[in-house]
Amino acid sequence: MGSRILGALLGVSVMFSAAAYSAAEVGPREVVVQVVSSLKTAVNKHDAEKDPEAVQLLTDMRAILEPVVDFGFIARVVMGPAAKTATPQQIARFGDVFRDSLVSTYAKGMTGYVEAEMNIPPLGPEAAGQNRVAVRQEVTTASGVQIIDYTMAKNRTTGEWKLINVVLNGINLGKTFRSQFAQAHKQHGGDIDKVIASWAQVPPAKP
Repeated sequence: MGSRILGALLGVSVMFSAAAYSAAEVGPREVVVQVVSSLKTAVNKHDAEKDPEAVQLLTDMRAILEPVVDFGFIARVVMGPAAKTATPQQIARFGDVFRDSLVSTYAKGMTGYVEAEMNIPPLGPEAAGQNRVAVRQEVTTASGVQIIDYTMAKNRTTGEWKLINVVLNGINLGKTFRSQFAQAHKQHGGDIDKVIASWAQVPPAKP
């Protein structure tokens, strides 16, 4: 389901963490820069022999991602019109399933690309004063350069910057996942519980 697409699209090697300081104290680019170090540290300290199922790594990754990735917002967007008819419990359950599938895939992607050269150019002047900006990352591997644009949104109340979407080499992952959910929703005759169950059945991505 959704995690398979993300895995095929690098699994993306960087998401965001406020482990060193509050996201409210820094700009969106600084949050991205900080997380690169946090995720690399988590992957490098992982011992595959002691933790073959990557239980601890996934726990660490989830702790890194949860504070600054707006999984709830992303999940509701992915559900699209179905979110209007879903119960609060169904929305919460899909949010949990969606989060877990992404975290497991991020772990796998980070393991594969931890040695890649990563560059995060400064934001342009047009980003000043905006509540939503795209932070670009260039990931250079033996196969070429991957361009990742992270859509970061600033909470008007707390001032925190959180990830709400990713565009990889022009592919909008939010739209991709939303299309997948819509197809599954149609396939299962509008039964949201079955859609959630099918999404949850995707095998975890082991690093």
